[in-house]
Amino acid sequence: DTLPPKHRQEASHFLSWTWGYRVSTVRESLQSWLDTQEGTHAEDVFLFMCFFVNNQYRMLVDKTAVGTDVLGARFERQLLRIGRVIAILDTWERPVYLTRVWTIFEQSCAIMMGIPVTMVLPQAASLNLLQEIQKGTEGIITVQRALTHVDSRKAKAQFPHDEHLVKEFIDSKIGFDRVDQQVTAFMISFIGTVIEGHLKAGVAKMKLALSSLSLCTAQSLHKHARNPPRKKTVLQFLAGDHIGEELKGWQSILDSGEDVSKLTSGGSKEQPDPSGESKQEHDPVLDEIVIQTRV
Repeated sequence: DTLPPKHRQEASHFLSWTWGYRVSTVRESLQSWLDTQEGTHAEDVFLFMCFFVNNQYRMLVDKTAVGTDVLGARFERQLLRIGRVIAILDTWERPVYLTRVWTIFEQSCAIMMGIPVTMVLPQAASLNLLQEIQKGTEGIITVQRALTHVDSRKAKAQFPHDEHLVKEFIDSKIGFDRVDQQVTAFMISFIGTVIEGHLKAGVAKMKLALSSLSLCTAQSLHKHARNPPRKKTVLQFLAGDHIGEELKGWQSILDSGEDVSKLTSGGSKEQPDPSGESKQEHDPVLDEIVIQTRV
């Protein structure tokens, strides 16, 4: 109430988190999420965060009916009104989020209502998740096991009264098994989204690399078109690689500056014929040199 109007607008996202998180975990996760939202600016995002919105004194100290006992109903109404959820995981390795009854309940309600949920992690945890996925099948199985261990019956809350209230609601309205199945299915979908995003990023990098390679190749071809390499250089290089006194003889001819085309056509030497007609005797070594030079 003390904030100016521009800083207290209608909530754009419901934030699902646990009280056991560090402030740095929440801040880094939200920053990572914001960095991936094209066209979304921080000043346009308003979060419904229970710690700041709900009257904590009334709920935790007075423990009146207006507080804790009606929190479930109020949560559903708020979720429908806001229409979008950001869920923060502290890590992908057995996250605290999946051991708390409130967050499991929130996740289940969002799924049943068809409310879109975006899972986010701090940057370090996200990088670690990608590194695990890059290990292949073994890494993906490890991630799946860690993020699909959901047991709402054993989930805890900070206060026993809250835990009893939420579990009673789940048992009477939804069912523990159904909640576990819903959240597990969603977490599997989340893993698939992460893998898909990783593969798309890899394809984009590959396309960029190929584009750069094509540009370099085109520039190289253009350069050679303007300044074609001399046959002398190629032949000398081949002569250095292919042993034999014959090549050294041809290299000396090249070094003298004589036009090779006057001495040979392709890889053949012209030999006089007793009949007066010219015959061409093929030199296989020279043929190879000329062929490679032309290629």
